[in-house]
Amino acid sequence: MRRRDFLMSLSILASMSPALEREFSAKASLHLHALKKGLVFGACPQIYSVNQDEMLLLALFQECGAITTEMFWALIRPTENSFDFSAIDPFVEFALKRNLLVRGHPLIWHLLNPEWLGAKLMDSGTTVSQVEKLLFHHISTVVGRYAGKVWIWDVVNEAIEPDDGRSDGLALRPWFNRLGSDYIELAFWTAAQADPQALLAYNDGGQEYDLPINEAKRVAVLKLLERLKSQGVPIHVFGLQSHLQGNPEHFNPDKLRRFCVMLPA
Repeated sequence: MRRRDFLMSLSILASMSPALEREFSAKASLHLHALKKGLVFGACPQIYSVNQDEMLLLALFQECGAITTEMFWALIRPTENSFDFSAIDPFVEFALKRNLLVRGHPLIWHLLNPEWLGAKLMDSGTTVSQVEKLLFHHISTVVGRYAGKVWIWDVVNEAIEPDDGRSDGLALRPWFNRLGSDYIELAFWTAAQADPQALLAYNDGGQEYDLPINEAKRVAVLKLLERLKSQGVPIHVFGLQSHLQGNPEHFNPDKLRRFCVMLPA
């Protein structure tokens, strides 16, 4: 994402014509339809890709009750000792002015990280204490900045990978390789400390289809969530990051429904 395109999109949104505002506000939004089912309808927009389409941009904010903003390390943490929120702040403020719930995604993930972070986690000279402080500082800074503004945080994203061969299904990725499974608990406790009012989510995908790999993922996710809840870890939400295709092959709605019912309260 180029910051120039992102900011240009916001300026286009800010200058929407009153006629277009009235045209969309006169119609029942998808969010209002979802509310009748007790749901919140939202999206994770890539505004830079549609920054010349006024109607589409207005529809996005008219139809949604919630917006997810991407807060990847690569976007907001250019160096170990600096943060850059210039692409995030205007978007969050704009969403709040339109009374949209904001979801932050993600605080900890193994992808879309800056090169310096990968090098530091791979460096055998980096101590466990230094890695813990790095994680703590990042989450405290980001969550603290948006305390009271972000509704839900995806604290840890995609920590499960059954193909890695562990009995608990946890993925052998950089944060795990340095801190073991403790990085998950540390991330949630840190986020809760930075904003006690925010809902904290574990987010993962690959559970929606009726295939052996999906079944293994479902089992591992349930084990992880049950363990976290039993230890009193402040986790409030499970994000089922579905990547559903138009072809219904291998999709079993009954099995997916049973999985959702089994999720720990």
